[in-house]
Amino acid sequence: LLFAQLGHRNNQFRIKMKGILLVLFFAGLVVGFKKPRISSTIFTRRVLIIYTGGTLGMEETDHGLEPTKGYIEDYMKSHEQMSDINETMKHWDKGNWIYSPIFQNSRAIYKIAEFEVPIDSSNVNTDKWNLMAKYISDNYDEFDSFMILHGTDTLAYTASMLSFMLENLEKAVVLTAAQIPLAYPRNDAQNNIIASLEYLAKFPDIPEVMVCFNNMLFRGNRIYKYANNKLDAFHTPDFPPLAQSGINIYNDFGMVLDSPKTNETFRVQTKLEKDVKLLYVQPFITEADFKQAKGIVLYSYGAGNMMTNNPRIKELIKKACLQGTIIVNVSQCRNGMVSPTYATGSFLYKYGVISAYDMTVEAALTKLSYLLGKYGDNTELIKKQFQIALRGEMTQPKDELPLYQESEVLNRLNSQAQIQIGFDYFI
Repeated sequence: LLFAQLGHRNNQFRIKMKGILLVLFFAGLVVGFKKPRISSTIFTRRVLIIYTGGTLGMEETDHGLEPTKGYIEDYMKSHEQMSDINETMKHWDKGNWIYSPIFQNSRAIYKIAEFEVPIDSSNVNTDKWNLMAKYISDNYDEFDSFMILHGTDTLAYTASMLSFMLENLEKAVVLTAAQIPLAYPRNDAQNNIIASLEYLAKFPDIPEVMVCFNNMLFRGNRIYKYANNKLDAFHTPDFPPLAQSGINIYNDFGMVLDSPKTNETFRVQTKLEKDVKLLYVQPFITEADFKQAKGIVLYSYGAGNMMTNNPRIKELIKKACLQGTIIVNVSQCRNGMVSPTYATGSFLYKYGVISAYDMTVEAALTKLSYLLGKYGDNTELIKKQFQIALRGEMTQPKDELPLYQESEVLNRLNSQAQIQIGFDYFI
């Protein structure tokens, strides 16, 4: 109305104003297409990265590839794919924080802690697992989530063990590794670290120990290493990935474990039983292969079967169960579940052997060590706990308690995922 009144008094003024408004209108359209209206809020998460060793951080030396102390921090701080270098340098003197690039609406601010002596993952053991858990426990309140840089060879064992040791966990722990080290121009290490950083920046409150590898986010106690010459070296045969990074992040957060329902705070179970053995069933097995131990994982054929024509082996298994040894039955097949379908397997359960259902052998060994360390000689409680999915490590039989429930965690993650979908749309 004002424009009409002014224009009525001065026709020349009206023409000028029309031109100005048209220019502003089209300029607004161009700016609108280039910069969609996205919230300027950046969610900042504090991440502790624990470097244990492994191929990922090795450098070329006179002796071949070796892990070098300090190399990881120098590399990540100075590479723009992992560091907003300007922000990092601006704040470096305030505590050695590295600022990641912004992942749409989230950013990780991280520190790097290193083993005093980085190891090849082939040398991992209960002491090293306790050391990793101690880094998390000592820094649990200061950080929102955690990343562990590891070697690939024993990654499945470490991810499984930590999933049990870290009790009442309410923060995300992601392990990653590489087949080709950062020191090489073409490598998978950089992508695995960046993908892990992005997951931890966006979803720091997934209460699980996970593995990020080759753009996939797996439940840690479900993986196994199936290849040493491929970049997709890990699979979870009986459980889908929790998320996958492509152009967007595709997730299946309906499978995420719920937060602890007890009022107990986060703690680490440090006592682990070392006297756990693997008995590999094969046609050449003899009495000498059967070694007495507090816990035995029977690595059997098919649906949980073994030979019935060796009375002495059968008698040794029966005697061990009667004497209190915990024996669990795991299939050599990577897909499927142990079940007493055949006579060659059903006799084991009459002796007291318990089923590991569809657990990986890595998860079965580490869970048995964890439970024996936690409950000692209480064999009945250990057997009962072993047959319950404590951390999503196995598929709960239908006649047992449900494994997954609607939860605040799921609702929160779904909400975050919806926000993320909105942001990804404009990329």
